[in-house]
Amino acid sequence: MLAALQMTDAVVGHIQDAGAMRTKVKIRTAPGLLLSLMSLLGKSGLATPWDIIYVVPGRHRDRRLIAAKMKRIEQIERRGLLLFMITYVLLLFRHGYRNHPYEVEARVAGEDDALRIY
Repeated sequence: MLAALQMTDAVVGHIQDAGAMRTKVKIRTAPGLLLSLMSLLGKSGLATPWDIIYVVPGRHRDRRLIAAKMKRIEQIERRGLLLFMITYVLLLFRHGYRNHPYEVEARVAGEDDALRIY
């Protein structure tokens, strides 16, 4: 099912989550400076509002990580980038990182493998 994720730059064709269809989410190895920053922060993946998920080498097939990052892309799309960013920061101050509602939602998506990747 996730055979496409074995490539260095993978493309997930259609992502279905609660009936919403998305197309062409790309999964790429994080390049140089971004990879260094992710390593410094202890992050294995980064979702962008441009439907690209950057991962550290060797994590392309990590279903939990990919599902969590795809949930992040859905969150950004659901709120819009500007409102997502503002809300994220406000909720971060209120709840902290571990209990942040967006982080909890993404973790649950990863743990339950709630997203179906085709």
